[in-house]
Amino acid sequence: MGLTKRKIYTLYLAVIATMVSLFVKSKPFLIWLKWGKIGATVTTMFISFWSYTLLYPWKFSSTLILLIFIHEIGHVLAAKYRGLQVTAPTFIPFLGAFVITKNTNTSLEKRAFISIGGPIIGGISGIIFFLFGQQVAADWLCSAALLFLLVNLVNSFPFYPMDGFWILKAITYRSPKIQGILFRLFILCGFGVGIYFKNMTICIIYLLLLIETWLNRNDETVGKFFTRKLIVNKSLFLNNDVPIPKKRKKLELQFTPEKNGGYKMTMVQVFFPQVGMIGRIEAGKLDIKRLSLIETVQSSEQLVLTLSGEEGIADIPKDGIPQKIRWGYGILYTILVFSQFLFLYYFWNSYY
Repeated sequence: MGLTKRKIYTLYLAVIATMVSLFVKSKPFLIWLKWGKIGATVTTMFISFWSYTLLYPWKFSSTLILLIFIHEIGHVLAAKYRGLQVTAPTFIPFLGAFVITKNTNTSLEKRAFISIGGPIIGGISGIIFFLFGQQVAADWLCSAALLFLLVNLVNSFPFYPMDGFWILKAITYRSPKIQGILFRLFILCGFGVGIYFKNMTICIIYLLLLIETWLNRNDETVGKFFTRKLIVNKSLFLNNDVPIPKKRKKLELQFTPEKNGGYKMTMVQVFFPQVGMIGRIEAGKLDIKRLSLIETVQSSEQLVLTLSGEEGIADIPKDGIPQKIRWGYGILYTILVFSQFLFLYYFWNSYY
């Protein structure tokens, strides 16, 4: 179907209207929100459906919208199962839909659980729709299911803010190197999928996801940093025949949190190699993961050490994610990605 100027302008209006609907979603006094919690869902779903019909037949568009909705319901059901509240699904033309958790400080494990619910429910639904389309000889149903399965597969890849990002992050949060290796492998897989299935739109979207992931790398993959000053007597080093640390030399330090009764950590004991404990610094409620010496200033009898610390990622519980759970997510995630690809590969070759 060719695109006229009128249709192109209409597409732009559809996207702008969706952005406006997202903005006014927080304005309770607007009339359309009186429909209830599903007001934004119905509005954005209609806008998305209208936008898709400018490019595709209405049957194809309605099936695609329905499958996207089922995918989002998978997230909602997973959140409800874990006792979390999420918003109703909100649609964005040509970009899918999303839900947002209403709970603050949702743990990484719970985010992963919510995230994996969508691709699982969505993938199963896409397979059922395709097989049913073959049985009733409905090409539009098979085509919509194939496109959705392709999008659902890409959504399972670990790139921000896709579902796979939170799943893989929960699995490998203790192994940044493994996370980096898998990230690079998925870069190749993503472009390979787009090229193999001859869908350059997927490649473009995938490139945008890579840029978005890179821009958010500091916020989503590392903790926050802080500095503390520590005054130490020179004699601690001289008595142990340990050279005084150079003025500017980063050195990893050992530390042991102190607990004040039943309260959270307030102080940390700092240990220097071959010297032992050299002092204590105030930590408050920080969940310190790393401590380094970054600068040394000497006076007559004392040293002023500047220490740099790294807090743990906020959404990871202090006791971490149990290994059994991480292995479970890893196995389930592997099955999810490979099964989607195999079904898509088989259906694609049997249909075209």
